[in-house]
Amino acid sequence: MLNGEPTTARDAAVLFMRGGAHEGWGRRELAAWLVCHYGSCVAESSDPPRSARPPRSSTEVTAGSLCEVIAAARMRMVTLLEDLRDRDTAEGVTRSLIARGFVEAVRDEHGAIAYVPVDQRRMRLAERVASLFVADYLNAPFDYWRGRVATECFPRRDSGINEIAAELEIVEEPAPVTLRLVSA
Repeated sequence: MLNGEPTTARDAAVLFMRGGAHEGWGRRELAAWLVCHYGSCVAESSDPPRSARPPRSSTEVTAGSLCEVIAAARMRMVTLLEDLRDRDTAEGVTRSLIARGFVEAVRDEHGAIAYVPVDQRRMRLAERVASLFVADYLNAPFDYWRGRVATECFPRRDSGINEIAAELEIVEEPAPVTLRLVSA
């Protein structure tokens, strides 16, 4: 929930991109985002995962490796946002996430179709965030087509990992709304 309101897929994705960009996220902050924001706007999968992956390594996740995973996920989302701005590229991206069961169409009581991100077992962090952006894109593609993504790179003092600040401007009536996204 953001300010007492239910979290939308867009809200959760933007919060991930903004979250701790300058001070860094640790396990606690990532877990809170997964439970409170991601978890509140995804549907649970009714099917077993569509791709069988080998079990994850039992290697302990260190603060440094967690920072790298978050940074890599944010970098992939900057690329995804650019891909969603191009209709042809977006079609392939959206089809892929739907085929993998990460996004699905649902009908409301009036028969209207909306897309929701789906929580599958063993999804990688970047796949979870991508499912949020893609579901939002499928529900409001014009926001992405009319948008603009600008990036800026700067080093983070605490981790030595370069941050990428990305700004997606989504044009909405009556005035443009700027979402400030920060990616590592």
